[in-house]
Amino acid sequence: MERNELGVIRITPTHMDTVKEILLLIFIGALIIAGVAVPAVSYVAFAFCAVLIFLMKADQGFCLLFFLAPFATVFKFSVSSASCLTYLQLLLVVMTIIHRAQHTDKKMFAVLLVYILYVVFGSNLNVTLAIKQIMIPLTIYCFFYTNPDGNIKAFNCFVLGLLLSSIVSLFMDAIPNMEKYIILDKTIELRDDVERMSGLYSDPNYYTIALMVAISGLLSRFAARRVGYWALIISLALILFGIGTVSKSFLAVLAIVYVYFLICLYSQKRYRLATVFTAVGVGFVAAILFGRVAIFNNILARFEAGGGNADSLMTNRNVIWEIYLDSIFSNNLLRTILGHGIGAGYPKGSVAAHNTALDFLYYYGFVGTGVFLVVCSAAAGKAEKRRTTAINMFSWVVLIVLMMMLSCLQAFDFAFLIIMAVMNFRMDQNGTSALSHQESARR
Repeated sequence: MERNELGVIRITPTHMDTVKEILLLIFIGALIIAGVAVPAVSYVAFAFCAVLIFLMKADQGFCLLFFLAPFATVFKFSVSSASCLTYLQLLLVVMTIIHRAQHTDKKMFAVLLVYILYVVFGSNLNVTLAIKQIMIPLTIYCFFYTNPDGNIKAFNCFVLGLLLSSIVSLFMDAIPNMEKYIILDKTIELRDDVERMSGLYSDPNYYTIALMVAISGLLSRFAARRVGYWALIISLALILFGIGTVSKSFLAVLAIVYVYFLICLYSQKRYRLATVFTAVGVGFVAAILFGRVAIFNNILARFEAGGGNADSLMTNRNVIWEIYLDSIFSNNLLRTILGHGIGAGYPKGSVAAHNTALDFLYYYGFVGTGVFLVVCSAAAGKAEKRRTTAINMFSWVVLIVLMMMLSCLQAFDFAFLIIMAVMNFRMDQNGTSALSHQESARR
């Protein structure tokens, strides 16, 4: 907003466009939730989004997909069907590739083709699973090879979608059929009749990753003086939702981000603000230690369960990892190199890997993992080379740490999380993406 000579706030056409875009996204979100109660509305929501993507520029289309990502679990034609987000991703990716066919790097296109064939042959002809996996690097590739001016807006759209879907989750009991899509986690026994929040995600742990990437992104932009105090308000709301997950990893990573954020504030000599946040942090720790809040009692109980030994703190992840490592480095050298295929089940006697790196090596092997990294690195590498600061590392640190604790390979929003981490990493000291500078130079 701008002010005239009298100091009166003036609404500009740009702000009006932003308000219209937000209202449009809220309307789409309402359609998706209505589709949970009345499945026929899901077809209307999908058709509406498909038409928008067809009419929009690529960067605008990606903004829509970022908003839809937190709704992916409930944005379906039926409970058992694939998420509509996957089909909308496919539509936008195909349109982007066709539009930029003359400018496509032939070598990179060949690498993409190898990856696609790799996934298809390893999927046991499970078409839906193959499409989901193919969309991860293709979405990243197409995002960074289109107009990057919408990068910041795409992140904001994700935060808006995450915030709205989290608020909706508070009223799940009032939405018909919602219990068929979102099944509350009952595997962990909690005190005081507390239930684990998961937003509109199917699992509280994956909800945790989305929250932490959003929170770290908002705080990094605030620390870089890119956004105002509204970012702190939204971060606080998302932190409260995260605490509701009763997740040990959320609290541990939040502590890291919080200390990181305080160091940035003190190093910038923003002492007043840093003092306020230090006081809030001390009060937060006191509330946990003195057991004044029921939800904190449950988190502490989870840390203390099993005597606080390594197995209990890791929730037996170390046992699962050993099984996966044995399967990856088995006597079958071909399996080690090429992987078991994305259509393979879990190793005998195990569950999900709870580690994204092990996921890649088990399913894709070293070859498939290498191809995936080549595609992602080539896409993200379009940004200018420049000095990186601690502020830029917020989201990457969060994402890497949490990926080492969870299996993200088949998560709906995996591609979007990687993109947001790259965007924050490429943010310069003025908060502008280096990608935008490079594109502007080309013009």
